[in-house]
Amino acid sequence: MCSDYDTNYKVNPPLRAKKDIEVLKQAIADGLVDAIVTDHAPHLQSEKELEFLTAPFGIASLDCSLALSLRPLLSLKYLIGPAL
Repeated sequence: MCSDYDTNYKVNPPLRAKKDIEVLKQAIADGLVDAIVTDHAPHLQSEKELEFLTAPFGIASLDCSLALSLRPLLSLKYLIGPAL
């Protein structure tokens, strides 16, 4: 991804390894995580086509964040919490 200098994956904080993702899932399941947030920072395709060092950090993620959060670990009721 970033080792190929693909600016579509130039995000801050950086994408994590599968091991880190599994630890995070377990922390959510154990109730150690109070909130899941996203820093939605999309950019025009022309901005992401710049050289790697010049291209902005960011990824279009808002449309994916709910779907990824609902994957087998969490229910919608759990994600919304006391609001229901």
